[in-house]
Amino acid sequence: MNEIIEQFEKRKNISLSSLARQYENTKLCQAFYSGEWGYKENSYIIGHDGKKRKLETHINYIKPYVNSIRGFLIQNRNTAKYLARIEKQDEMRQYSQYVNAIAQYVRDNANADSIESQADTDMLICGYGAVETSITYSAGQSTKDPGGEIIMGRLDPLRVGWDPKARSQNLLDARWVFYSADYDLNEAVSLFGEEEDSFETAGTSAAAEGSPAGRSRDTGYPSVDITAAVNSAGMEFISETEKTVRVWFYQWYDNVPFWRAENPIKFAKDQIEAEIILSELIRISKIDEQAYQDMFSMSPDDEILTMTKTQYAEFVKKFNVDARKFVRKVYKTAVISGKKLLRSYANISQQGFTIKFKTGDFDEYNKIWVGIVNSMIDPVKYHNKALTELMYIVAANAKGGIIAEEGFASDVRDFERNYAKADSVCVVSPGYISGGKIRDKRTPHTPTGYEAILDITASSIPAVTGIDRSFLGSSESSRETGILQKRRVRQVVTTLASFFDSVSLYAKEHARLLLDYIKIYSIANKNALIRVLGKDGSARFISLSGDRFAEEYDVSITEAPQTPEEKQEISATLVAIADRLASVGDPAAKKLYAIALNNMSIDAEDKQVIISAMLGQQAPDPAYVAKLEETVRALMARKEQVEVGKKAAETVLLQAKTDLARAQAATEIEAASAKSAEAEIMKKATTVPLEPSRIII
Repeated sequence: MNEIIEQFEKRKNISLSSLARQYENTKLCQAFYSGEWGYKENSYIIGHDGKKRKLETHINYIKPYVNSIRGFLIQNRNTAKYLARIEKQDEMRQYSQYVNAIAQYVRDNANADSIESQADTDMLICGYGAVETSITYSAGQSTKDPGGEIIMGRLDPLRVGWDPKARSQNLLDARWVFYSADYDLNEAVSLFGEEEDSFETAGTSAAAEGSPAGRSRDTGYPSVDITAAVNSAGMEFISETEKTVRVWFYQWYDNVPFWRAENPIKFAKDQIEAEIILSELIRISKIDEQAYQDMFSMSPDDEILTMTKTQYAEFVKKFNVDARKFVRKVYKTAVISGKKLLRSYANISQQGFTIKFKTGDFDEYNKIWVGIVNSMIDPVKYHNKALTELMYIVAANAKGGIIAEEGFASDVRDFERNYAKADSVCVVSPGYISGGKIRDKRTPHTPTGYEAILDITASSIPAVTGIDRSFLGSSESSRETGILQKRRVRQVVTTLASFFDSVSLYAKEHARLLLDYIKIYSIANKNALIRVLGKDGSARFISLSGDRFAEEYDVSITEAPQTPEEKQEISATLVAIADRLASVGDPAAKKLYAIALNNMSIDAEDKQVIISAMLGQQAPDPAYVAKLEETVRALMARKEQVEVGKKAAETVLLQAKTDLARAQAATEIEAASAKSAEAEIMKKATTVPLEPSRIII
């Protein structure tokens, strides 16, 4: 435990010191995105009352650009699809559809789209965004579902840290990552206090000093002075008045050796020997067996066996087969507060860290990740500065009026009231007009150059970002065609290629992590029905089971059209193709029409009616469908019982065959030994030595 804490403290200090400039840049970019980056001391005017008044303008030009790109990412969201690695097309399609349906259900429950959009915003503003995905079966998690749930959350950019030497996109080469969260004491006790009994131990000593004894009715933990308990446990206090502690979630990986060898079954001489070898491999695979099997778990049926150190040692004792040593990454998590290790465990999924990053461009000079806001800071700052100076000059200069010598009018107040009236007469003393003792104030002089600065900085904003103003929805010409608009959108995608690549890479990495969670979730919620949507938009229910997954999946990233314009364009293309097929009497035209309907803004039930009428199908009776579903569930339950019995019978049969093979081998050895002994006796009985006198030369 002390080693983990020391390792974390060392790495945390390295990260926080090396990433100081990164955090400063994050705060600056967030301020500019919000339109509040402070006032200048010389940006004020003096009013009639002699008080200084701030005058600096904060016109926010940055937020529309960031939000427009974020909206573009939402409309063209990357979708991860799983493809089962199975040669048979029908089986591959079934396994793929099953896992994709569950993945969509899990993502909907976790509000994945909204959370990932927040991370996209962080990436565009700060240069990096982070999302953590977890499953509530792990320690320190709470759930709303008794069967557990998969949860996702966006991490505050100022609370997340990583290996400062990481340079790969999305920080895939980072050796460690971490983030912090603040908890109320009672919440910290309920989430982290049970396993180590740290609070109870500290609470006992506090009770001995006069604290009230007994247990809390709400939490079941000692009803003692929690503050003293936490202090005694060495946790990190943030606020003793608010009773808040800080908890750090630290993830890293260790390099662990493993061995790979050919399966000795392939060298078996007969079926009996193969079954004996298989039984031994099954026994060895139970050593170091994990609750969840991954690609590094030993499977006795594999052609190439993958083994841990303990499994390899036992394997060498039984079989004379060469094995090669390799090294793998084992990802781990530790929950730490102050000097107290609250939790430490190997990650449920070994597909990288559970914290997945999205990164923008890397600034090699400053060694920080940057978004699109950094390039817009100077144009926006100097645009507002020029506008501020121009407004100050206008406000400070005279707005009209006259300059006169004293005594020019008998009633100065009456002169001021009538001076601005068009139908009034202002009377002055004799000789003041002819003597030039009354004259208008000089016309205020406006310094030249500020208007030019405003124009230059305004045009620099789209120039430095590479985003044309038409991308924001404005058009310079009413004759601009849709094709030109699409070209400009493609140019924006090209200009911001690093951001779009990060989003695609995140989708792939997160899909691999989510697949492991889905398998565990399906095992824990066996036979539970979940609602999914078919390709036609109709709802259906599927049953969860851990046996309906393929061993391996590929992940592909597709861009699903989300905007009505794109869907309409795809629908029009499909209709045009269907029209050509219909003109030659091809029956496939109706299927294309049905597919085109899915991209139209029509209610799902209406789509079903239209498709049924088009394809000549009738909508099934809901009661009949429910009956069929009940029958399917009963058959599946029966099938599982039969499979359990079958596996038990196969185990008994395998054991019996193994015992029989061992008995036969022992019998054959005994028979061979008996024959060998008999032959030796016969040899001794028939061999008579010759006397020396009888030797004939």
